[in-house]
Amino acid sequence: MTEVNEKVLRYARIGVEEEFGIEVTDKEQLIDVDIASIGLDAPSDPVMRYNGGLSRSTHTSRPGPYIPSGNIEYAFDVQSIAHILYMAFGQMQTNEGDLVTAEDGDTTYVDGQDELHEHIFAPLRHSLTLPSGTFRLGKDHFEHVFTGVTINSVEFSMDNDFAFVTIDVSAQKDGKDDIEEIEDLKLSTAYPVAFYETSVEIGKVGEEQEEVANVESLSLTLSNNIDADSGISLGSRYPQRIIAGDFEASGSMDIAYEGTEQLEHFWGGEDGPDDDAQDELNINFRFKSAPYITEIEDGETTEEVEIRDAELDLHVPKVLYETVNIQPSGRDRTTQSVDFRAYYDEDSSYELIAHLYNEIDYISEYTAIESTTIQE
Repeated sequence: MTEVNEKVLRYARIGVEEEFGIEVTDKEQLIDVDIASIGLDAPSDPVMRYNGGLSRSTHTSRPGPYIPSGNIEYAFDVQSIAHILYMAFGQMQTNEGDLVTAEDGDTTYVDGQDELHEHIFAPLRHSLTLPSGTFRLGKDHFEHVFTGVTINSVEFSMDNDFAFVTIDVSAQKDGKDDIEEIEDLKLSTAYPVAFYETSVEIGKVGEEQEEVANVESLSLTLSNNIDADSGISLGSRYPQRIIAGDFEASGSMDIAYEGTEQLEHFWGGEDGPDDDAQDELNINFRFKSAPYITEIEDGETTEEVEIRDAELDLHVPKVLYETVNIQPSGRDRTTQSVDFRAYYDEDSSYELIAHLYNEIDYISEYTAIESTTIQE
């Protein structure tokens, strides 16, 4: 009997491609992620069949269009999320910080967002294509390699656990490589964001925002509505490009019922629906990181430091509630289910913008990513 070497070794290594479908071969450009689940796989039934008129049987088959697709999910942190944000939004602007260190007993640290690098991500408004990536997925016995990976949607979700991100993608092609050993992976040193490090701030447009302390769960989805089928053209079974559709941002929250404030935002009035308009809201979602240890290069030396105040902020300047449901049952505790959608804001020139603060210089460390000035 053949001995089977059973093992569990699952991960994602993600790199940004310089050109669609051209594999990232420099593994120094890859960000490694400890994956919760992998749904990205080869396509199902990529076959063309021909019946003809001579019988009831299918007698001819040929390979048809081939488009791998699926998703990956993991508990995200403030280091590894940058590649995902860049590929989802399409552009990144970096404002470099000073990374000035200080001493706190035996700990060397960098403190304050003014000292950290600020990376700004906003959706491309006019481009039909987005940055593509190479995803190398560890599947126990082999590395499943996908090229031309384009992000269809990114969902941030959390309740009383870690903050998870689910990335739904389509790819141009897949292949295989040898599995990496755990000791060869360069996993993030930042901790996954926890529910108690997350906050939601809500206010009317033009007014001050206030933290809503009774949000119990959150889901926020950014969608590019990509069309991979339209990239199939004569001469190849594989997409030659993947088209981006309309950008959408929407989500939901479960909020403990402590008053009618959210319902009044939905109505646009204090006592019932306003016939003119609902309240336009301005919402911030803040994902703060616990302090973490990492290495920072200073000239020819490398110093181990603690990073404080790293954070991901998602700002939605114009939001309308689509539903606010309050449905008591028996003597159970009542919550409010709120669905919302973002709209393009003329004053801000975006539907949603992300600010990421950390110590990584993605421009020099990951050369496929280029800093640009955010386009309106």
